[in-house]
Amino acid sequence: MGDKKLITFSLADIIKKRIHFVETQAIYDRIYYKDADEGSFLALHEMLEDVEEMHEEEFLNKYVLMLEKSFNQIAEEQMDDDEPSMKLSGYTQAIFEILEYIRPEYRYTVFPRFFK
Repeated sequence: MGDKKLITFSLADIIKKRIHFVETQAIYDRIYYKDADEGSFLALHEMLEDVEEMHEEEFLNKYVLMLEKSFNQIAEEQMDDDEPSMKLSGYTQAIFEILEYIRPEYRYTVFPRFFK
């Protein structure tokens, strides 16, 4: 991953470091969290592609919409007495983390609406 000057550190670098962590970590049980890691991995790779192509507002709008869709799906699964998908949970968690780097205020202004 290298030792670069922090002034040159980009959002793409952060996402790449998260991907590397998901792929190589030995802190928690990889088998137990396999589905969550798959969801996280999927979201991070999607965001990495988009961060290289999109403008900030376009990126934020896309992923807030993705969170809305994900939380609607989670709510539907809970109404059907199904356990929410760990893969979907990992996916949404990865999006939360990256969006919060771009807009820290989302923790207080946008994200709470998903937890009603």
